[in-house]
Order: sequence, then C-alpha cells, then structure tokens
Amino acid sequence: MSNDGDYPDWIFALDKLPNERNQRDLHAIFLRLQKLDAFTNLPSSLLLQICQCAFYEELDEDVVLFRQGDHGHNWYFLISGKLTCTSSEIRNQKKVFHTKVLTGGCNLGQCLLDHRAHPITVVTKEWCELLRVEKGDLARLWEKNQAGLEKLLGSKSVEILEDSHNGYPSQNGLNAIWQRSPDKHLIVKNQRSRSPSPQGKSRSPRKPSEKKRASPSPSIKMSIKKLHHAGFVLRTLILDRTPSLIRDHRVAGAGSRTYRRCMIGSEMVDWILQQSPPSLIKCRLHAVGMWQALLEEGALSHVGRELPFADNRQLYRFQEDHLGLESQSNPVEVQRAEEDWAETLELLTKICSDALMRLILVKPSKIRTWGQQPDKREVDELEIVYEELLHIKALAHLSKMVKRELAKVLMIQTVAKGGTTIFHQGDEGHSWYIILHGSVSVIKYGQGVVCVLNEGDDFGKLALVNDAPRAATIVVREDNCQFLKVDKGDFNRILKNVEANTVRLKEHGKDVLVLQTVLIDKRTNSPAGSSKVQRYSVMAGIPEKILEYLMETRIDGNIDEVDTLLEDFLLTHIIFMPVSKLCKSLLNHYHSECLSAPAQNNINAANDDFILAKKKKVASFVDFWSTVAGSSFNESAAVGDFLETLSLDAQEDTRAHPELQDSLTKIKRTLDRLRRDDECTQSHTWEVRKQGLCEFRRPSSDGTGSKQRAPVRVHDEAIFRVFCADHTYTTLRTSVSTAVKQIINSASEKMSLGGHDLVLCEVKSCGERVTFRSDDICVTSRLSCNGYIFVSPREHLDALTPLPSQDGPEEGTITILETMDSREIAHQLTLYDFELFKCIHESELIYSNFGRHNFPGCITANLDLFIRRFNEIQYWVATELVLATNIQKRVLLLKKFLKIALHCRELNNVNAFFAVMMGINNTAVTRLAQTWDKLPAKFKKVHTELEAVMDPTRNHRTYRLWIAKLSPPTIPFMPLLLKDLTFIHDGNKNYFDGLVNFEKMHLIASSIRMVKYSRSEPYAAESTSLVKNVPEIREYVRHLQVIDNQKLLNQHSNRIEPPKTV
Repeated sequence: MSNDGDYPDWIFALDKLPNERNQRDLHAIFLRLQKLDAFTNLPSSLLLQICQCAFYEELDEDVVLFRQGDHGHNWYFLISGKLTCTSSEIRNQKKVFHTKVLTGGCNLGQCLLDHRAHPITVVTKEWCELLRVEKGDLARLWEKNQAGLEKLLGSKSVEILEDSHNGYPSQNGLNAIWQRSPDKHLIVKNQRSRSPSPQGKSRSPRKPSEKKRASPSPSIKMSIKKLHHAGFVLRTLILDRTPSLIRDHRVAGAGSRTYRRCMIGSEMVDWILQQSPPSLIKCRLHAVGMWQALLEEGALSHVGRELPFADNRQLYRFQEDHLGLESQSNPVEVQRAEEDWAETLELLTKICSDALMRLILVKPSKIRTWGQQPDKREVDELEIVYEELLHIKALAHLSKMVKRELAKVLMIQTVAKGGTTIFHQGDEGHSWYIILHGSVSVIKYGQGVVCVLNEGDDFGKLALVNDAPRAATIVVREDNCQFLKVDKGDFNRILKNVEANTVRLKEHGKDVLVLQTVLIDKRTNSPAGSSKVQRYSVMAGIPEKILEYLMETRIDGNIDEVDTLLEDFLLTHIIFMPVSKLCKSLLNHYHSECLSAPAQNNINAANDDFILAKKKKVASFVDFWSTVAGSSFNESAAVGDFLETLSLDAQEDTRAHPELQDSLTKIKRTLDRLRRDDECTQSHTWEVRKQGLCEFRRPSSDGTGSKQRAPVRVHDEAIFRVFCADHTYTTLRTSVSTAVKQIINSASEKMSLGGHDLVLCEVKSCGERVTFRSDDICVTSRLSCNGYIFVSPREHLDALTPLPSQDGPEEGTITILETMDSREIAHQLTLYDFELFKCIHESELIYSNFGRHNFPGCITANLDLFIRRFNEIQYWVATELVLATNIQKRVLLLKKFLKIALHCRELNNVNAFFAVMMGINNTAVTRLAQTWDKLPAKFKKVHTELEAVMDPTRNHRTYRLWIAKLSPPTIPFMPLLLKDLTFIHDGNKNYFDGLVNFEKMHLIASSIRMVKYSRSEPYAAESTSLVKNVPEIREYVRHLQVIDNQKLLNQHSNRIEPPKTV
C-alpha cells in the first residue's frame, strides 16, 4: 500500500466539523482515545459524545496558550508533549513566581464550569498534541454525564517533572491548576493547518522526542511576525475608518448563538477593495487571497475553524477580537497603522496569489468520494490556476486544452516533514505528482538514490500511463514540500477527452493535419464584454496543410485579434517553413485554380466566386504577414521577388475581374512599402569598441551624430582589430555576415601568417579562449565586454594571453557619479537600453535558440549586443564599488546604485533593474562586510525588498507576476526570456511522425509576442528631472568602463577590505 498521507485517520476525523463526521470517523477517534489511560474507564456513551465534539490541536514550542487572569473558552487534554505552567502571587509586598512542567495525560480547563478566570499562564515547552472541547460542549457533557466527567476532570494523571521554586500556591494555586484549560492563543505561532488525505494512507504521529514539525509556509516566504503585524494594521484601520464592520452577529438555527466582534467575509472583501488603489487589487479574487493569507497564518480566524476564506456570509474575526482585547482604536496605533498601510498592502499583494492558488486547489479535495465530480471551480478561479500552470516546466509540453482540464482537477498536497515517503517501489499507482515547492529523492532497490527531483519536476505518471506498479520509491527531502496531484481517474479521463476532441485529417492513409477543439474569448457588444467560442486549433501537421487550413479558416476579411493561430504561424514559420518555401506555397495557392472567361461567368459563377475568394485571402494573408514580420519581411530578397510576381498576376486578374481591385491595392501597398524601405535603409559601418559595435561616423559639420541607434543588418560593415599572440594586430573592414573562414584568410594575408591550420577565437580578459567555427558569421557582436579577437595556429592557442588594456579601468568614476542625479542615470540607461531592445528582431530569438548555423545568412547581432549590455551594466556596478577605496564613498555608491535600481523598476526597465541588482550581489561586493554594516537600515530594507523580486523559486514566479502587470513600454529580463525559449526547445520535439509539432510553435510564439507587446509603445525621450548635465549623463551611460574579470574584481575587493585572519 502506498503511503500518500501524512497523518492517521483519527486526526483527520477530528479535523472535520462535528456535523461532517460519519460513523467511520467516530469509530477511528473512539479507538484512539480508548488507548489513553484517562479515557480507559469512561462510559462508552460519554466517550462517543467526546468523539463527536472534540477537536485535535497540534502546537509548536513557545506558544502562549493563555495567561493568568484570562477567561477560558475551551477545555484541553494533553495527549503528548510538555507544558510550562506559571503562576504569580504577592508575598511580603513582592511578586513571587512559581513554575511547573506538565506532561501528557493532564487536562486543563475545569475552571470553565464555574466561570472562573485562569489562575496560571500556560506555554508549550515543546511540540504538543492536545484534545480540545469548546466551553458550550463541555457544559452539555457536564449536564448529561456529570459523574463520568468528574472522574475525567479529577483524574490524578499529571506528573510534576520539574520544580523551579521551593514554594507553590495553595489549594487554589498550581497544585490544583493542571486541570484548567488553555484556550486563548495570544501568540498563534506555526499552528498547522491540513487538508485531508485519502483514507487508509497514514503515518504514525511524531513522537515528542523527534524534531519539531515545521508548519507549511507560503511559497513566498514571509515571517509570521510580518503577517500578524499586517493583521494589526488592517484591524486598526477598520476600527478607525469603518468601526461598524466589526460587530456581534447572531446565527439563527437549532444551535443559535451569538458570535462577538466578527466580520462578514463579503464585507471584508468590499472594504479592502474600497481602501486600496485600483491598480494594486484588480478583482475580488485578489482581495480574497489577501484575507486567505492572514487566515492561514492565524492573524484571522473563522468562528467555526474553517481554513478556506469565503467571499460570502461566513464570519471571521481578528485574533485580538477572539482573545477579547481592546476594541477601541488608539490614536498612536492609528498613526502607526496609517504609516504602515502601503507596506502592508504591498506585502499582502505579494503573497495573495500563492494563498489564492492554495485556496482554489483545496476545492476538489473537499468531501469527495469515488465517482463524484469535484466542487465546481469558478471560471475566474480556473483562469488563475491555468495561468500558474503555464509556468510549470513539467507541463510545458502539454497542449492548452490539457492544461485547462488539469486546472479543473488538480489538488494541492503539503508534506510537512522531510523524510516522509510518498510511495514505495512496487505500490499501485493512484496519483501523478508535480513538485510545486521543495525536492524529493528517487530511490530504487539495490541502487539507492538514483536522482533528485526539484521544483517543476514531476513523478508518478508512468505508472498511470502503463497501469504498472511504481518503479521507484519517492522520499521527501525537506520540510514543507508542496505538490500538485492528479488522481488516476481524472488523469485517464483527461486523456480520453483529449482524444475525443481531436480531429485527424488523412491523405493516403497518413495523418497530414491534427486539430483540437479549443475555447477562444470572442469579444461581443454584450454587457459581459466577451463570450467563449469553440474553434479548432492546429496541434500538428505538414507545413502546406497548416497553411491551407489557415487560409480557409482564419482569413475571412477580418483578422481575429483574440485567436492567435495565424500570428503564431507567421512568428514561427521560419523554423519549419523557410520564407522561400512559404512564398512558393502562397503562389501555388493563388494559382491553384483558373478563373473562367468572362463569357462563361453565368455557367461557372459559383466556382469563380470560390476562386476569387481564395485569391483575396492570399492578398489578406500577405498584408497581415508584412504587419507581423516587420523589418525581416522587408529585408528578404525572396519576399521582394514574390511580391513582384504576385502583383503582376493580380493586376492581370483584375482586368477581367474588378472584384480583385481591393486585393491588388493591398499587394501594391505592401510592395511600395518594401521598396521605400529599401531606398531609405542605408548600409551602416560599425566599429568594435569597448562598448560593443558602435556606429562608425566621420564628424559632421556640427559635431553631432544621429541620436537614435539603427539596427545592425546583414549587409552592414564592421571595422575591427585581429590580434596575434605577440599582441600585434591588423584592422579589417568586412561585411557583418562575413564568415570566420574569410576573416582568417584576410587576416592571414595582411599579417603574412604562415600555416594552414589557423583558427579565430576570442580571448577574454580572464584569459579564457572561445574558438569560433569556420562557418560562423557576425562574430564581432558576440564578444564579451573586454574581449578581443585573435588569430592563431591551432597548436598555439594556449600561448594566447589577454592584453593589459583588457583588465579595465584602474580608478573608479565616483567623482563623476556624485554629480549625477540617480533618477536621470536610470532614465538615460532606460533610453539606451530601449534603443538596443527595439533593434532586436523577433526572428533573432529563434535563430539564437535553434542554432545560428540552421539559418544561413541570418544574424543575431542585435540580440547579442543587448545581452552584452546586460553584462556590461552588472559589471559596471561591481567595478565602481570595488574601485572605491574610501568606505564612506563606497556606502554612498551602494546607496546610489540601490536608488538607480528603484528608478529602473519604476521605469519598467526590468532588464537594467536585474543587472544593477546582480552587480550589487556580486561576490566581490557582498563580501564587503564593513561597507554593508555602515549602510543605513532604510537602504538595507530596500535591498531586501528588491532582492525579493529576484526570487528564482517557482520558476521566477515573483518576476512573472510583476511583469504581467506592467503596461508598455517595458524592457523584460532578456536572460530569463532566452532561458524560457531554450526550455521550450529542449523539452519539445520539432516533429512527431513527420508532422510539425505546432503546440511547440504556440509556446514559442507566446514568448515572442511578449517581446512585441513590451515595445509597442515608445519611451518618453524627454527627461522628467530638472538636472542640467543631461548630455554628460547620456554620454556616460553609453560608454561604461568595466572590469569583467571576476578574479580581478575579487582582488580589488580583498585589497579595500582584507579578509579576516583566523
């Protein structure tokens, strides 16, 4: 039997509400309590009643249960663990404290029956298990079973283990206190919350001697202290702004009762939406997630102890109201809460998505029996889960339809303790698991640990697919692991649904096109704004059939902006259908059938209408293609020849059929645009400098050049130096697309180098050598920040050494930086980065990802230069900090760079933000302990907050949530975008059985579309600051001097702050 669960059945039964417990649950609780000495001799009827109303509590050490003088609400029985009981009294005008330690078997709370206050303070000394009965239930038990209950309450089962004082209180003191109840959790710290696991899968409860169980925490790790402070801020502001929100509520019914100082769930959501900026909380679900996060960590509680927050009439109260603390707002506390309000909102915004995800994923696991459908998830909830699934690498290869089906059935499972076995080798497979947080070990008999799986990996699927036993044992490696889980029945149903919604078109007995039903948002004029429309999307097919299907179904006069199938094809066709092949297929489609002569129109009118429609669709397709492809469309020679031919053919057809005049106009407009682009586009000459490829210009009459950078094109020229081993060099001027083999020949000829086995390589400042392939092109754009090009015989490569000039600057520019405004530096960084970003063509992302050698004649120069700029910025930050020899200057620089990072974030320059932060976090900088110690606390807090944005867990989820909220113009974090594309490429085949895997093309197009969207709006070129030295700042940020040798950075760092000697 597999061991999927974490706790015994009796604990899960006690976790349910009393009215949800069945006979099986009561039987499990009864059997467990009978084994406890205190319950052994109780009447069965009384024990069954306790089983019906009791709850299970599990508390970590140092939890304050109640304080001396509190009025109790619960009776507790200590199952295991230790409690420290403390009381105080006045003796001889001095306060005397008495302490005892209680162990398992004692019961606390007899004072409930005579309405007395607690005479002691009780704190957990270690991890404890307790049984809890509420005050009202205890009173009813007392009325019906007084004799039996007296035996339990008066049982002498408490053993005094420790004695820290000589004196004890008398009969009303400590010796008679251990039967009295802990009930008010003044500090609810690390209290566990669980979701039931399948019955029959259990694990023995942890023994008190074991290491304490850590409680599940949100994926974005926030301290409990911060979340409880957030609860304090919310409660204080509610009491100040809307005091009527917290009030007494009477719940009618058979067991009617009044709950004091509660709030209604829906009113809580309304309040936080009204008090928050619309840009911060965009829908009710986000507000629900905020309250759920507080509920999970104990800052908020449900009157019936239900963990999921509900946006309805359910009642909740803050912990302070549960404990009966001060109910009026204090002016000092209000002022403090007002000051912390923005920070509290930011904190809750960060964690609400995780909490909301857990809240949604709990739904299917509630009261679900075999054959039942899970509780229905709302459309908005499914969309949230689906968006999360897009970022999980184990699901990257699955179609959109499968991901949407998974969103309906996925459940979340948390394993609190490391070392827990999920299942054993040979067990029957019941579930498929995806690691959401944490890691697991894969163990096989006789081999030990064969591998470790981390976040985003999955396991257990093979046993479900093959209906075979588990092939390995899975053991959790760390505490608080979270898994997404799909049951076998749901897994098989999804596979069947996928096949049922799949259509296969065959020719000659072979599949040529595979389609799948998808739901697409269709904009309407209705109040709802949109509706779901069912359409077929391409999953796989041969290129010609995919094109034919698109022409038939996606070109109907108006291009649907919501349905991205056509755009996906145009963004990715170069992978499986080169431009020349696409042009040829479009011409074939245009000429597939001949039009009738005008005299035969009456006979073949219907056929002619069909043929004319096809020709019109070709014209519409070409028009849309030119819009999507942009400059790459205009630069392609094959496209130019194709448009010339198509224009002549359309002109001839229009003479006989005027209906084609609009199509001819579209074709001519596209052709004219292409010709104008050819005329306006001038070849540029680029020179390799320390700033990469810089445009080579002779000084103009006014001494200025063009402000906007032009993209590097295939036919541009580059001027660069090629060095030999003795550091002599020659200067070459070649086309950007010149192959390495030709560069070697030119250099060899100019420098009179002998030998036939010459190689071209880059020598970096650290001494590393990167050899280029003979067919590589555009190598000048691929150099590192201080890299130089060398030519050498292959056998002498080891003799190549960097030039002294490659070490970078010896002095920093702090005197210049001190005069520059941080905001303006960030602004100028952003303007230049955006120029570089706009120069990148989307196709370069594909060339780089699929291999430049697979696309002859195509270059990635603009993408290479943008990535180089990222490295340049991060090394610039580290360089300036380690070259500042004065510690006060370093602290000023560190503060300045943190400000620059903040301003880059405000300007949506995410790429520069990450670069600056990575420069600050360079090992040569982080080791400067004296510098960091002198950094003001305010800036340390800023650094911590900025680092949280860079959190790489959950596939950089924090960053992805942030970037998704930004409006253009933005500059995304390019290294992560390239990583995503690499992951898509490596994890998905290009072809299946000779058919293009178009699901992969959908994923690639989605990433490329994000680039297009990011730069769909321009940045404001004008400076918003009032500084006067803008030209100097602009020149400075475009010519950064850096040390990109990590070893040299470390040496400078050790020189300014020598390492401590032991």
